[in-house]
Amino acid sequence: MPTTKSALQSTTIWLNFIPTVITVLTALSNDQMIAQHPQAVAAIATSLFVLNMLNRFRTDSPIKLK
Repeated sequence: MPTTKSALQSTTIWLNFIPTVITVLTALSNDQMIAQHPQAVAAIATSLFVLNMLNRFRTDSPIKLK
């Protein structure tokens, strides 16, 4: 059985948390970056998806929630 780790040590959590913060901050700032650069935003989103998918193959330790 794999050993557990803290959620703060999870690369999967960080790979999902950081884009979430960026998305919320962009939405709150009423920035037009998404409308002005849709291809760049799509490329960044796709890159994050691929990184997350590759990370899933690399990791096998569950996180400890308590």
